Amino acid sequence: MSAERPLRHKQLYLQGGDVVFRVDNLLFRLHSYFFTRESAHFRDLLLHTSSFGDEVKSSSDDCPIILENCTPSEFTTFCWVFYNPRYSLYEATVEQWATILRLAQMWEFREVIQLAFRELDKIEVEPVMRIHLYQKNSIDSERLEHAFEALATRPDPLTEEEGQLLGIKTFARIVHARELARLGGSTITPNPLRVSTVDLRAILARVGLSPLRTQTNGINTGVHAATGPQSAPLLAQPAHRQFGDHRGGSLTVPATPLETIPETPSSTSSDSPPSYDRSTNGRHLTGNTVGKLAPSWSVKVNTSKRG
Repeated sequence: MSAERPLRHKQLYLQGGDVVFRVDNLLFRLHSYFFTRESAHFRDLLLHTSSFGDEVKSSSDDCPIILENCTPSEFTTFCWVFYNPRYSLYEATVEQWATILRLAQMWEFREVIQLAFRELDKIEVEPVMRIHLYQKNSIDSERLEHAFEALATRPDPLTEEEGQLLGIKTFARIVHARELARLGGSTITPNPLRVSTVDLRAILARVGLSPLRTQTNGINTGVHAATGPQSAPLLAQPAHRQFGDHRGGSLTVPATPLETIPETPSSTSSDSPPSYDRSTNGRHLTGNTVGKLAPSWSVKVNTSKRG
């Protein structure tokens, strides 16, 4: 199956043109004069030396000059600089001028580069967008000095959307510049932050860096209360036994360790675990091992009155 035949551009396939360019699947027939006049790149691409001097290489629809690293839309925008029907009036968007500037730099059009810079300087553009467009089109960052200054000194912090446009490298550098500017430009390591844990957690929650939430009186506070190290949960306390005295009152003494032994089935095996016999109030153990190691015990309470 043969390749798809390219189409001719509706406006920029000119009958008086002497060179045919192909960008993707679109043909442009233009005047070589505009391209060889100031671009060393196109002079090498289009001209060849003969006995009659420099001549334009022959080209046609079947044998066009193929251009890469641009789209048909971008090349159309670039050619508008030469074929603008309104003399000396160049009304284009900042995105279009940024595209023209990128191609002019790539193809070494010195005068077109200066034209694009002059027109870009006339357009009011937000600093973040100007930086984004210049970086996207590989424009010299030296011309972004005012944009960087504006972002470093503005009172509002940078947003996530702006960070995505700037890219992580530029975003981090601007944030660093903002911090240094608020320290008076000092490069010395600053003193430790004087902020409480509560305030710091509130700050982190406000900027979206605290995923956990707590409830206070039914209200979502968005941060944890800073109450210091968390206490371990209280363990269940052992039961207490009551002992009667001669006045009908009672004294409380802690339960003995013996009473905390879990009940297990009795066994006659010497290796069997001990079992607790409740009928003797815990004073008798079955099982050879524990029977030898756990002596009987008693608790005496002196309830006599002192004279």
